[in-house]
Amino acid sequence: MDIDKGFQLEIQKDLSEIDMKKAINFANNWISKTMSNDNLTYHLGGRSGGWHSYLRCNRFGYMNKNIAQLVFRRISTKRRVFGIVRADTMVKPDISEINLKQCMCPIHRGGERVVWRNGKPKTFVYATVGSIKG
Repeated sequence: MDIDKGFQLEIQKDLSEIDMKKAINFANNWISKTMSNDNLTYHLGGRSGGWHSYLRCNRFGYMNKNIAQLVFRRISTKRRVFGIVRADTMVKPDISEINLKQCMCPIHRGGERVVWRNGKPKTFVYATVGSIKG
């Protein structure tokens, strides 16, 4: 992997102990899958975060039953910073609630445009690999 291109992974600070364990487990799995290839292809997102990606800027992100009400998403538009945050920290741009019961694919809920409910939640840096610019 080209060390000039990398990522940073952050986790929301105020998670319960159970949610924190799930977030760390998911983060370790994502890092392992992303680092297992030589050309920095992000697990769940590809190299560029194209249309069929959970990691597009300002989008809901990836959520499954194994991480409960937690969402893995890109949390920065200008840097390669990803985060694991609670789903209730986001709303639609018109401030309406997100329907968590719809299709979870990257085109539907995963790709749904969202904004922070009360600003970006406080997070801590879990891992940084290479440069996060870009």
